[in-house]
Amino acid sequence: FHSGLILAAQSESELASVMGHEIGHVAQRHIARMIAGQKYDAFIPLAALALAILAARSSPDAAMAVAAGGQGLAIQKQLNFSREAEREADRIGFQILRDAGFDTNGMVAFFGRL
Repeated sequence: FHSGLILAAQSESELASVMGHEIGHVAQRHIARMIAGQKYDAFIPLAALALAILAARSSPDAAMAVAAGGQGLAIQKQLNFSREAEREADRIGFQILRDAGFDTNGMVAFFGRL
């Protein structure tokens, strides 16, 4: 936890909400799941490149579009995972905060202020 986070928190509940959120990431194994997913996602740009090479025979523009589309798809998959991981960490963090007896409004207030 960065000192700026501790200084920005206006209550124990606000600080605990961030801690709960980060514990949610660990509990749901987000880093491990991200690494496992990236292993297979690496094939998307490679497949797109192979298709682009085939498409280049008939249209260089189509080849560029296929290659860019493959890269875009891989990036979009990462973004989708990231957004879902954040929502999941928020949900788990909220439960941790509540179960620990902290005021859950601290999470709403602090994340709203950030």
